[in-house]
Amino acid sequence: MIAPELEKVLGVPVTVTNITGGSGWIGYDSLMNSAPDGQTIGMISATGLVAGYVDPGTGRTNTYRDFAPVVNFASDYQVICVRPDETRFKTFKELYEYSKENEVLIAGVAGTGSDGMVVGKLNSLEGANFVHMGTNGASESLTNLYGKHVDACVIDISETTAPAKAGQVKILAVAADKRVPQDPNIPTIKEEVGVSLVNFSARGIMTPAGVPEDTMKILRDAFMKVFQNEELKKTLAAQGIVVELMDWQAYEKYLQTLEDEYKVIGPKYFGWELK
Repeated sequence: MIAPELEKVLGVPVTVTNITGGSGWIGYDSLMNSAPDGQTIGMISATGLVAGYVDPGTGRTNTYRDFAPVVNFASDYQVICVRPDETRFKTFKELYEYSKENEVLIAGVAGTGSDGMVVGKLNSLEGANFVHMGTNGASESLTNLYGKHVDACVIDISETTAPAKAGQVKILAVAADKRVPQDPNIPTIKEEVGVSLVNFSARGIMTPAGVPEDTMKILRDAFMKVFQNEELKKTLAAQGIVVELMDWQAYEKYLQTLEDEYKVIGPKYFGWELK
């Protein structure tokens, strides 16, 4: 859906190639090793990118600095969901208080990406005891919630559009700095417990490092224009994704912040032994 709009702005064909595996790093390696001529760009999940090298177990030496940021176009905030018939806790504050006395099993995508990071941050709340049950994706997390195999689940808000509409989940809180347009009735975690807890799946565009600045300017200007297209915004919104632009400088600053967060959360909650 993005490629056709980019073709209109740049006036050249855009070919999409999906490269999966390695928590995104097979694609990132391909992008990083491509010619720095502006002809190859890639969509990046910031958490997968940064966790994939801060984690010493991966043995990677490349970092986000081996790429050049173009734009981050969406911040898909994580939400905490429970079953609609849940009686032990009806608000996130009640869930948090419950976790001080009881182990809370929370489903989320396995590993150290966005969901794992949220669980780590939840456990940074004083006295909290959240245990991450890793899954292979949002649908599996929701299935475990429906089947009462877990107490709660953490997923991207874009993944809640259908189940929330069908009344299959109750969203207790969003890990955002303010209420989100997808559902302004959802309180933030800070509103509930007085502590700021922000986490999202950053959806961005990058090139390999070393692309000439004049070419980077063309790409950056083009993508800023693409994501201001109202029809594209509506299409993305229908999928639960609200366009929230970071220009390349803000995106770069965010990547540094995320790297710093992983260096704190990793040793505490993922058992990483950083040098």
